[in-house]
Amino acid sequence: AILPAERLGLTMAGPVRDLVDAADAVTKAAQKQIALDHPDDRDLAFLYGTILTDGGNGGGAPSKNVCVFAEREVDRSPTGSGVTARMALMAARGEVAPGEARRFASVTGSEFGARLAGRAKAGARDAVTVEVSGRAHYTGQCRFTLEPDDTLGRGFLLR
Repeated sequence: AILPAERLGLTMAGPVRDLVDAADAVTKAAQKQIALDHPDDRDLAFLYGTILTDGGNGGGAPSKNVCVFAEREVDRSPTGSGVTARMALMAARGEVAPGEARRFASVTGSEFGARLAGRAKAGARDAVTVEVSGRAHYTGQCRFTLEPDDTLGRGFLLR
């Protein structure tokens, strides 16, 4: 779900807690009221969260948004899939054409660029291809080890 925070009486400058509460309420209401389906896989037909925006389109200054997903988690970035969805929505409304680029910023200040690469199809539906650019950083590293005498480490089956 994507909507300007202003529709909920909020601004992107407001307390993040208020934005999270509002986005979570929108997600829960939409999940109850809107039947979703996906052209490729019905398991993908679910609403994972809500993006509240500043109402901008990212054509001049970056458009600010907050992505609240899962269990009220906030993405530190503008969210790649969310930026793609915002571009698709603007394309459906005729607000952006193939080749045009936009900029989006999260409440943390991180920015992503997006370019409408072209039109496409998703099943029988009109769709778009969006190129997203940004910067990522490693946040951790994990190494798994299996000791020679760990018989459960190789897997097990419960019946």
